[in-house]
Amino acid sequence: MKHQQILALGLLPLTAICLTACGNNSKSSSTSSSSNSAIQRSASNSTSSSSNNDASVSQLQPKQVAAAVLTAGAKDNGAWSNLKDSATNGDGNLQVTVISSDGPKVTQAGTGTFYMFTLGDQTGGMINGYTMSPDGKTIYLYSEGTHDSAERTVLPFKTISASQVIQIAHSGSINDIADNAKITADN
Repeated sequence: MKHQQILALGLLPLTAICLTACGNNSKSSSTSSSSNSAIQRSASNSTSSSSNNDASVSQLQPKQVAAAVLTAGAKDNGAWSNLKDSATNGDGNLQVTVISSDGPKVTQAGTGTFYMFTLGDQTGGMINGYTMSPDGKTIYLYSEGTHDSAERTVLPFKTISASQVIQIAHSGSINDIADNAKITADN
């Protein structure tokens, strides 16, 4: 009998710990379950956004991409803002020159192609443009005075994602720029 009492007393704390743990596990499980649901929704949205972005990027016209990139950069850079304003209000048409070699020295060469913005052929003494990462998911925006660019490697003033470009392109606010843009290859 004494042995059973000692055993029972020894099991009592163990039972209490198990019940507490099981209760916490139940709460944790429901919290974990709701967290997992949120993560799954987020992952699902991410996955669908990512696959939609990949599909959308390939469906965008190059002029739309350029206009959306310019719009994103204009929020943080005065030269880009001036280019965007001029391209939007009819002062000049946006020209995007695609430079595959001998472009400006930039820290993020990406695919090796530099997309340079001008109004007509006028640079305004600036090199403004962007490069894209090889996977197409990151865009690096550059703005530099031409007098400094040949002497050093230029850092991007902003980095944006392809999903940001897609959102801007689908907002419709870039149509005026894209409709009047001209894309040429640097020879």
